[in-house]
Amino acid sequence: INCVRETLPLFIGAKEPEQLRKLFIGGLSFETTEESLRAHFEQWGSLTDCVVMRDPNSKRSRGFGFVTYSSVTEVDEAMKARPHKVDGRVVEPKRAVSREDSNKPGAHLTVKKIFVGGIKEDTEEHHIREYFEKYGKIDCIDIMEERSTGKKRGFCFVSFDDHDTVDKIVAQKFHTINFHNCEVRKALSKQEMNAISSNRGEFEIMAVDLVMEVAEGVTVVAVQATETRAVDLVAAVMEVMEATGEVKILSSQKHMCHLHFECITSNLSYPFRIWRGWKLQRLWKLWWTAVKLWANEGK
Repeated sequence: INCVRETLPLFIGAKEPEQLRKLFIGGLSFETTEESLRAHFEQWGSLTDCVVMRDPNSKRSRGFGFVTYSSVTEVDEAMKARPHKVDGRVVEPKRAVSREDSNKPGAHLTVKKIFVGGIKEDTEEHHIREYFEKYGKIDCIDIMEERSTGKKRGFCFVSFDDHDTVDKIVAQKFHTINFHNCEVRKALSKQEMNAISSNRGEFEIMAVDLVMEVAEGVTVVAVQATETRAVDLVAAVMEVMEATGEVKILSSQKHMCHLHFECITSNLSYPFRIWRGWKLQRLWKLWWTAVKLWANEGK
């Protein structure tokens, strides 16, 4: 009974959240209207809303819009019917990202792999597979272990054959695997993290105080950041630094949080290239942000 209960949809008996029923439609023709957009996507279900985003001054289409279905099942059917062509042009439908999540690193990237954190020692691969295969076809599952002891490190990576499966999973805020609550987010490659760093500056939040020491092949990294972004920082740093070992929160205050883990990597110069790549003005901005946070904490 418990196994069946765990695999039931999260929102049985309740109205499904609008965010989970909404699709972002990119690549629209400038001639596409709400009427033609609605006419196309209504083939897969009843729409409760349809909008083409326009410039507030010129009223010209901005090339994208949103459609909202009456159920998540209808969204799934529309995504299964890809590719979509509206007014003679192939468009790109994706699960809409909430405003809350839109500023997270990689929120709008198209990936086929997820990071799953908070996995307990008694959770095996078959538990992970049984939970996630209901969302879509799984390519592989990598449960991370300590190299020396084989002890599970508390997280894994799951790869799928379709990026929409990943988008659907991360849109759902809560996941329970083997009766344990787990955290799920998109897994980004080093190249994607570097692109975020250079193009959007999201790595700025990673280093108010970045300390690196090398001893016997072990890199110790201490990251200082706002507590609300602590989990994001851990995932980002572990992905880029190829970290091994458990992450430890050394201290946590109202505004600041210190994180620590050991990193064993064959390319120890990589962290230092990251450090040298930071511009002076970025470091100054981070330092000033820290000063303001500490000042606010003292009030």
